[in-house]
Amino acid sequence: METLSAVVENTDDKYFLRINVVSGDIVIPLSGDDANAVKSAFNKLIQRIREGEFKIQLHKDGEDLFSMVAKEYLMQLNKEIREVHSQIKEFGLLK
Repeated sequence: METLSAVVENTDDKYFLRINVVSGDIVIPLSGDDANAVKSAFNKLIQRIREGEFKIQLHKDGEDLFSMVAKEYLMQLNKEIREVHSQIKEFGLLK
């Protein structure tokens, strides 16, 4: 199983989780409520899931609030990735 790297970034007092993917980084806002950005990120993740199972690991564990949120977020996201991959495989939708 492939492991993708993710980092927490702070730009203009806004925090993001940036996931490094070959086809282009996937950015998930952590401190905002931009539903379209989250939807876009999850669509990209689903496309990536179709290529094969993977997990996402935080590159640097920080002690700040957003690093702790990102770590917990990724634990849940990795669980969802496994479940979605299993369902996609079951329906024969893998590439």
